[in-house]
Amino acid sequence: MKPDEFPSVLASFLHDGQSLLAYQIPVILQKIYSLAKIVNRLKGFRFYGCSLLLIYDGDKETQDAFKASTLEQPSSRKRRGESLERRKHRNEEPPSLRKSHSEDLLVGPVAKRNGNNRPRKRGEVNIRLVDFVHTTTGRDWLPYPDSSFDRYSPGYTASQLPRVEEVMSGKGYVADIDPGTGLIYARFPPHYPDQPDRGFLWGLKNIAESLETIWNDERIRRMKTLLPSPTTSGPSASSGLSPNDQDRLPPLSTYGKEIFAEIFGEEGEDTGMISS
Repeated sequence: MKPDEFPSVLASFLHDGQSLLAYQIPVILQKIYSLAKIVNRLKGFRFYGCSLLLIYDGDKETQDAFKASTLEQPSSRKRRGESLERRKHRNEEPPSLRKSHSEDLLVGPVAKRNGNNRPRKRGEVNIRLVDFVHTTTGRDWLPYPDSSFDRYSPGYTASQLPRVEEVMSGKGYVADIDPGTGLIYARFPPHYPDQPDRGFLWGLKNIAESLETIWNDERIRRMKTLLPSPTTSGPSASSGLSPNDQDRLPPLSTYGKEIFAEIFGEEGEDTGMISS
């Protein structure tokens, strides 16, 4: 799959064979923003080889019920506007994104939860981080004493080698272990070990942007569908409208997206070593 094909592949995952489940996109985006906030706090962690697993129940009745529940709720845009208006009079700070149990573990117990915390509804997309076998915390390895050291390169004598113990994994991978701490020496350590996994965060940013593209393309498509038919005019032109006007999509709320500007800057460009 080429990078420019990713939005269409993601859109096909959110398609039930008849229509795009567009109402899922704002829910997914809020979860992506929340996950980015969590990962950004994990200084030193590297999620090598991890995957983002998206799951939802595609049963039509389940999806119809979930869609109806999203339509019953005020839009994110409207809720945000009302919330800002109330805070203007109360001079309160804006609430943080909805906290998850993972965030509670990072920043301590939450004394008072805000109204955004709700149980996950049946039918909504569930997001899970999987495949942790190569994940490192940043505290489970050591750099070699000499950053240019490579025991497998010519030019090093035995007296120049750090004191190590050699171990071999079940797959034949040879690693050097510091006998004092039992930690493995990293042959290719991160260039910025005190920073979060910016490569993983960059991936989250691209997923969020792809979801925005899918929403905006679908919004334009539906607007064109709702236009009067060019073959009709006058009162009968109304027959060119969709019988279900609630299928119109409003502008997408991206409240929380600022986390990516905070991490990567306003331009958000890949510097070439973003995953290091």
